[in-house]
Amino acid sequence: MDASNELLRKAEPSALLYPDGIVRSLNRAMATALDRSAEQCAGRYLRELLPESQRNVVERIVAHAGKHRLAMQVLELPRQGRASVVALIEARPVTSAGGEQLVWVHSLNVSNDLGSLLIPFRLSARSAGLGLCMYLPQVRQIEWLGGAPAVAALFPEGSVSLPWLVRHIHTDDRPSLRRLLHSDNNRRSWTTLRFQGEEGDWHRLACQTRRIQLGYEGPEQIFGMIRDDTCDEARRQEMVAAVEAQRRRADEIAEFSSALITASTEQELRQVVLTRLAATFAGTGAALALVDDEHLSVSSDAGLPSWHVDALHCRSLDEQGPLPHVIRTGEPLFIRNQEDLLSRWPNGDAAPLAWPGPDVAMSISPLGLGGDQAPGAWVVTYDSGHHPSPDEKAFTSRWPNSPARRSGGSDRSKPGSSWPRQFKITCSRSCPSICPAWRSPPATDPAVPGSTSAVTGTTPSS
Repeated sequence: MDASNELLRKAEPSALLYPDGIVRSLNRAMATALDRSAEQCAGRYLRELLPESQRNVVERIVAHAGKHRLAMQVLELPRQGRASVVALIEARPVTSAGGEQLVWVHSLNVSNDLGSLLIPFRLSARSAGLGLCMYLPQVRQIEWLGGAPAVAALFPEGSVSLPWLVRHIHTDDRPSLRRLLHSDNNRRSWTTLRFQGEEGDWHRLACQTRRIQLGYEGPEQIFGMIRDDTCDEARRQEMVAAVEAQRRRADEIAEFSSALITASTEQELRQVVLTRLAATFAGTGAALALVDDEHLSVSSDAGLPSWHVDALHCRSLDEQGPLPHVIRTGEPLFIRNQEDLLSRWPNGDAAPLAWPGPDVAMSISPLGLGGDQAPGAWVVTYDSGHHPSPDEKAFTSRWPNSPARRSGGSDRSKPGSSWPRQFKITCSRSCPSICPAWRSPPATDPAVPGSTSAVTGTTPSS
């Protein structure tokens, strides 16, 4: 074929390229389609004049034509402030009068089969999980064109009326729907609409509309892409709730820690533990066990059965079982259920503690390091299936070494005794590292020579 200027005199967009894709010449229609002047296009690679999403397609068809093979593909040519043109572009090898090999790129007339221009959109919509539809303002109809079957299932038929769609959109979102369908807008941003299905369930649909002209001289239509974000929104709400719960739990632990530090007597410590412990760690009950003359003195918040507390009370620290074990060793213990308890203490005589229920979980945390001067421990019970949270694990695992071992076995019941003071000092050192949301002034250990007393502000004598 002789590539004369006759090829550029055709009405449809046409351009002559060198085999490497550089524009040699083009007609006014092609320059208009590219949204540039002819002078701005000549001498440049055709792919540079197209949006990035279309460049690979152009390179492929030009490369085929450069090897004397005919190729065609659907291209979308965006235009500033106007509807994009979707056209079927053919690349054909041609020879100039002087024998020069060129590539003729031009738009084909597909007025008899405009649906073929929508095939790439259908395929890309399906692969992206989107639904594709078209709005026909003349008849006020929404016509379904394909895409994700899950989105298509929301509509009872392939074509629905605009009044039907409006009825199924949440009242507050109907102005957004009208803006989406306004023919003067080419909205590339996503707009969320709440849509109520035929069964009454609500969906969150992300929608985007674009004005597209089908063919060089074809009709201009409004196309919509729909994505069902219902599950994503539900997951997002769950994540937000989880983050809020975690923050709330951290705040509660910080408050609990602060209350422990401010407790100056055994009675105040008992009040803090029995009023705050179970609520802080989402337990069903709490108990405080203090060592008194090698035996346990147990009090509870009444969340544990009374017979369970009775079984704990007055037990010897030398007995076998989870509570004496934790106090002696100074190591926290979490027991998932009664089966877990029996696997650790299989001998019934060695574990006389009757369990509150077969599925009840229990967490036991020591108040100190353990050993001869171990002060005691607290107990939290949980419903079945409980797993300690990261905050709870951090709190119990970093529980400080109790200075009660150095307190000389003082009488804890006296308001001014060293045991609550030492316990307070220990908490003030550890809790800020466990709960960064809470900070307290640094306290010092009276047992360390040269340190300042947290109570008197003086340096104790050696």
